Amino acid sequence: MPELHSTSSKAQSALPEKKRKMHQRIRPWILSGVIVGLLSGLVWTHPFVLFPHRIEVSGVQLCSDRPFSEADARVLIEDTIQRMQAIPDWKPSKGLSAFICNSTWRRRLFFFPSSKAGGLAYYLLPHSFFSGGDIALNQLIRYDGQAVTDERTLSYFLAHEFTHIHHERTVGTWRFHRTPDWIKEGYADFVGRGDAWERSTAKEGFLNNSPEMTTPVIAPYLRFNLLFSYYHIQMGQSVESLSMHPTSREEAEATLMKALVDKRPSS
Repeated sequence: MPELHSTSSKAQSALPEKKRKMHQRIRPWILSGVIVGLLSGLVWTHPFVLFPHRIEVSGVQLCSDRPFSEADARVLIEDTIQRMQAIPDWKPSKGLSAFICNSTWRRRLFFFPSSKAGGLAYYLLPHSFFSGGDIALNQLIRYDGQAVTDERTLSYFLAHEFTHIHHERTVGTWRFHRTPDWIKEGYADFVGRGDAWERSTAKEGFLNNSPEMTTPVIAPYLRFNLLFSYYHIQMGQSVESLSMHPTSREEAEATLMKALVDKRPSS
């Protein structure tokens, strides 16, 4: 019995030693995680240090990790501000900034986990990040290095993301994230691109389900723009009202389809 008691005592005394060694091994990882978290938070809230090339025009800051012509940047920002005038009484939020992430590691840092997005907006800061950009040509550069060469210029993308920031600040975070995509993305495209209702090709494309009205599948922006334009301009519903009392995409499309069919001249 005494031998058993001695063995048991040794086993019990070994337990705290194992715990101590385990804590010693884990402590550096925990400390590293805390440091990385703090540094990440600092970078996210104060990213300017990583974007040394900057200019501010009329309260809008444009920041890039590559040099650019001040004249080209002014033209781009002024075009962005002109697009934003689609929002009555719009003024830049304090600190409104656009960050152009041309380098791969910056894209990975600021676009995680949405690595293929062209732009991301964070209304609390208020910052928006872009996957890359040719400021002289006013073109967005995608994650794969290809330039967007259609009518959606870099200033369109800035206006698009700035609209998300304005929208979220107007209705609040909780309401904004409960708003259907056709309203959020339709509004942003409406401001960035213009009123799709004024395009006869958009209305015909909607009726015929043309490719430009169905792509990209995750968010067919021109289609959403047409839906938003119909409710906002033709039916007179405010952005706040649409967000407070949202209609489903299915119901909105059915309503728009009926309106367009009824307007068609009878054969």
